[in-house]
Amino acid sequence: MAATNLKKQLKHFITSLQDQGILDVFFNQLQQLNSKQNPPLLLELISIFCQDAEISIAEMTHHLNSAVVDYDKVIAWVHKLKGGSASIGGKQVAAACRELRLACDDKHQERCVAALQKTKEAFSILRDSLNTISDLERAILETEGRRS
Repeated sequence: MAATNLKKQLKHFITSLQDQGILDVFFNQLQQLNSKQNPPLLLELISIFCQDAEISIAEMTHHLNSAVVDYDKVIAWVHKLKGGSASIGGKQVAAACRELRLACDDKHQERCVAALQKTKEAFSILRDSLNTISDLERAILETEGRRS
């Protein structure tokens, strides 16, 4: 019973995130990758994405704060973050990355810094949301593990 309630709570939370535009429906496909043989797969994907995203954001921040900006390096990190976000279903982060990429294409440092700030904010919301999802997934696994 507890696992069923947790699963309902998780489903409602994810639906809410999708309604807010934080996640897209691709996240549902990732959830379906979980199986009885490998239940923590989603947890691993979330963890890897968050670690990689934090590195990408730190690198973009470093390059954009340089006296002479290497826009090609910034663009490479933007692509990495955008790809990871799209793969995990992070709709708002991917959209913020598109805006950052356009600013980089124009080589407009001020716009890049503003777009990076939006990207950081979108990632912070996504990371917090994914952490909540991870906590719920762990609670479900723990509850189901006690039943078996």
